[in-house]
Amino acid sequence: MKSIFKDLCINCGNEITDERLKLSMPCDKCIDHIIDEEDIIEKQIKIGRYLEVNNKLMNYAKIYNEAKAFREFEELFEKAYGFKLRSAQKEWAIRFLREESFSIIAATGLGKTHFGIFASVFNALKGKNSYIIMPTHLLVEQAYSIASSIIDRLDLKIKIVKIHSKMKAKEREESIKALNKADLLITTSSFLARRFDDINNKFNLIFVDDTDSLLKRSKNAIRVLRLIGYKEDEIKKAIDDIRTGKFDEHKSKGIVIVSSATIKPRGIAPLLFRHLLGFDIGISLTNVRNIVDTYTNERIDRLVKRLGSGGLIFVSIYDGEDSAIQIAELLKSKGIKAEAYVSSNANPKIFEKFRNGDIDILVGVATYYGMLVRGLNLPERIRYTIFTSVPKIRFRLSELNPNTTNLFFTIFRRYIPKRYKDMDKSPELIKQILNDKEFLDAIRANPTMKVTSDSIEMPDVRTYIQASGRTSRLYAGGVTKGLSVIIADDLELLKALEFQLQWYFEDVQFKELKEIDITRILKEIDEDRRKLSIIDSKKDLVKTTLLIVESPNKAETIARLFGKPSKRRRLGINSYEVTIGNYLINIVASKGHILDLVEEGGEYGVLIKDSSFIPIYSTIKRCNKCSYQFIYSKSCPRCLSNDIDDAITRIERIRELAYESDVILLGTDPDREGEKISWDLEHMIKPVNNNIQRIEFHEVTSRSIRRAIDEQKAIDNRLVDAQMVRRIEDRWLGFELSQILWNVFNNKTLSAGRVQTPVLGWIIDRYDQYIRSKQYVLTLTLENGFRFNINYKEKPQLRLKELSCKLEEEVREVDPKPPFSTDSLLYEAFKQLHFNANQTMQLAQDLFELGLITYHRTDSIRVSKEGMELAKRYLEQTLDNFNARGWSKEGAHECIRPTKPLDLNALLDYIREVNIKNITPNHLKLYSLIFKRFIASQMKSAKIRYQIADIIELNTRIEFPISIEDYGFTSILPIRIYDKIKSRVKITYSSIKKKPTIYPYTQGELVKDMKDKGIGRPSTYSIIISKILDRRYAIDSKGFLIPTKLGRKVYDFLSTNYKKVVSEEFTRELEAKMDEIEEGADANKILLELYELYKSIKPRAGFDPAT
Repeated sequence: MKSIFKDLCINCGNEITDERLKLSMPCDKCIDHIIDEEDIIEKQIKIGRYLEVNNKLMNYAKIYNEAKAFREFEELFEKAYGFKLRSAQKEWAIRFLREESFSIIAATGLGKTHFGIFASVFNALKGKNSYIIMPTHLLVEQAYSIASSIIDRLDLKIKIVKIHSKMKAKEREESIKALNKADLLITTSSFLARRFDDINNKFNLIFVDDTDSLLKRSKNAIRVLRLIGYKEDEIKKAIDDIRTGKFDEHKSKGIVIVSSATIKPRGIAPLLFRHLLGFDIGISLTNVRNIVDTYTNERIDRLVKRLGSGGLIFVSIYDGEDSAIQIAELLKSKGIKAEAYVSSNANPKIFEKFRNGDIDILVGVATYYGMLVRGLNLPERIRYTIFTSVPKIRFRLSELNPNTTNLFFTIFRRYIPKRYKDMDKSPELIKQILNDKEFLDAIRANPTMKVTSDSIEMPDVRTYIQASGRTSRLYAGGVTKGLSVIIADDLELLKALEFQLQWYFEDVQFKELKEIDITRILKEIDEDRRKLSIIDSKKDLVKTTLLIVESPNKAETIARLFGKPSKRRRLGINSYEVTIGNYLINIVASKGHILDLVEEGGEYGVLIKDSSFIPIYSTIKRCNKCSYQFIYSKSCPRCLSNDIDDAITRIERIRELAYESDVILLGTDPDREGEKISWDLEHMIKPVNNNIQRIEFHEVTSRSIRRAIDEQKAIDNRLVDAQMVRRIEDRWLGFELSQILWNVFNNKTLSAGRVQTPVLGWIIDRYDQYIRSKQYVLTLTLENGFRFNINYKEKPQLRLKELSCKLEEEVREVDPKPPFSTDSLLYEAFKQLHFNANQTMQLAQDLFELGLITYHRTDSIRVSKEGMELAKRYLEQTLDNFNARGWSKEGAHECIRPTKPLDLNALLDYIREVNIKNITPNHLKLYSLIFKRFIASQMKSAKIRYQIADIIELNTRIEFPISIEDYGFTSILPIRIYDKIKSRVKITYSSIKKKPTIYPYTQGELVKDMKDKGIGRPSTYSIIISKILDRRYAIDSKGFLIPTKLGRKVYDFLSTNYKKVVSEEFTRELEAKMDEIEEGADANKILLELYELYKSIKPRAGFDPAT
């Protein structure tokens, strides 16, 4: 569908058509022809040059100047090195040319050092001072050599000074004297620390290839800030602001480019960089892992001989360093070159010998902070790990110390009975707790913990991930393959380790070593090492990518799935950078819709031309003072404030990020609304980058994100058309009827809509039925606790103390209910948890964005293969009662289900382990509801025995469950069981009251009827109810929806005067037509029908709708 975008020409800021934007062009008033050029940079230069020559260059000047500067940088880089910029280097170059500071998240072989050196030379070429900081004297010499070669090859007159401690004394002193006259200074980080006072220059660019030194010594970070122009009082103020939680965006005084860290950023240094330079230092780690996890009972010396050189062996922390030394000696005795690396033998030369192949095997202790576990990064050398036992954490009274005492109370806090909570945390208290039956029963119920006669044990999953991860490291081509072997001394603990690993990595499964093709696996491992050793600096192995999602929370969650992201903040917007396979990805949020129909122009923002309809869009604005949302105004129409949040700011930042990237991935929600947001983003991005793809994921997990990236596709214009028609219909019918209501009722807070109005009618009708439905209700409770009601039109005259019954029994096979779709979730959340529809959807949105459940706006109950596998993993570990059910045919959408095999207790452990924030008790309640319903749906049917009683005195039949023959799904969703009754049964309670037999709608029931009657969509159920309540057409009283006088008046007026438009039948038909558009029907034809209807309700001149 053709469209017009108001005020969005990339050059003049006037209106522009969708066709021009798709062609990466300004509007036809700026350029009256199309410039055809495949190379987007070249096209931007040609467009800019044309505008400049014709005196029309305005906002496009920014793109034009950036394109020219980049082209110059690119050509000089190729001339300097003899090869072109790689994808990642292009991204860094654009940031540098914009004078942005940033952290480089770089795998081995991406060319960060070559880039940093060339950027420093280029900066000096432009008459600005540069400073390169390296970790060692050897790297200083290397950088000096490369920089000198560039200067010679480009025939530049740039003065370089290098300084390090290994230089001859005279040469070093001469260099120190000359350093303040240098265009380019290259030193070690230790020189910066020792001789900072000798450096008087102000640098425009500082490239730091030793980020860890900045993190270890905050003074070095402060020195870097001083060198780019910050004064002591400015830094002191920034530190004070950090401590008080104040944050203001600053324009940096210079450029600081740092390589990624290998240690976790701590202290004031990373906070100062965030506050003054606008970025967080990232860590060069990835959560993507490519490891074959196995177990065996094979002897360790035979195992090593089979696997060969390049192995790490980890002994249990409870066996200690002596065990590591003994294993090293055993291997040596078998002719294997092995060495123990322990505190008594921590010679750094051992690492160098291992790197060079002089040592085949290193043996150490499996402890989280051990050198072999965390400090060894040799992806080209380490092929496999062996664990001499399942890594574990053990609590045994005889081994308690202050550290393990604190750890005990941290890990078991949730399981410790309340009576111990206020007691002093001591070994004596632990002894009491370890003998407490209530505590031990709770621990035994946890599949990740094991109770023995004298201890509690659990897998040490963090140590296993870190230690086995030495075999699988990120490089510029993917993630190296590795092998992990556990000598399985405890299969129960091994199973617990596998279960807990699946919290982090969905596909982890331990296989017995003898069941895998070890020859093939080792061949693949060695092939990865071969690729790593011959990385070609001229070959592009990664693509720089911008992934756009809707929610900032989702953006951060996705980033953290793949490591410790680098974060940048600009124009008030955060972006996160991580590596996912061969993609270097920046992730940013659009914060939902960025464009909407304008309020004025044509027919409520739709031009009509030759029986075609052309919507007019502009950016969405929100008043920061009163929160009013509007489209086409410079100030707030409601309160006249000029403090406006305009989506154009987000568009500008997204364009900046898109300009840096090779490819743009639009990852908005997988529904009509999400498709329209992607369509809007595509048009806004096209002027700066025309390589744009759509991706879809229904859960925020690493597996689903990777799969979505591999299955890129074009935007589905049929979905976009359906959403456009829905929005136009909302304007023509809903907005027009609302305007009529404003005039009739003299109230501008009123609204009408084709879904909202019939649903209001249901609320009114149900309430009227409730008023009329009162009857006498006899309530009886039997001696077994079973309660039932019987309705009477006339008041019954009964005085019963016992009942006579004719009894029989029957065993029935009862199936579980299907997993939740949106409507059934809203219904059950209200029924069981008393959450209203809006509350449930917000909680579900949070759970989805945190990666804990699948997409929550769905009308499907289908369970995917991944869902079935997840249920199987959970049930095999706990209840062992799995029965796969798909529930529905294959389709694009899926039910609402958990994304991890975590029940509520396991989820609480997971939240503590990965430090998820802002989870409330209500989030946990809703999660538990979703989890149990889903797991039950994948369990066997239950066989339940019912007792059936024909009550003679009352001429009625009752039935209730009396026993469970086969528990099936009731193991997770238990039902109440009643005692059998005899043929004469006592009544323990009776009452006769006049009560309604029909009650007003609850929100859950209303959603259920909306689904059953084909009114509304999963994405609109809660919105419709909220509008009815917000407009005061109904109120929520003790969970029931009660119509107000205003609601009745509005409904009566609309249903009397505009019955066709607000009827249930019309709404259902229109929903069906939207579905037809999704299948390819002509959207314009349906708009013609809607337009005729709109004209029929639009007030004619001189017509007063109030009469």
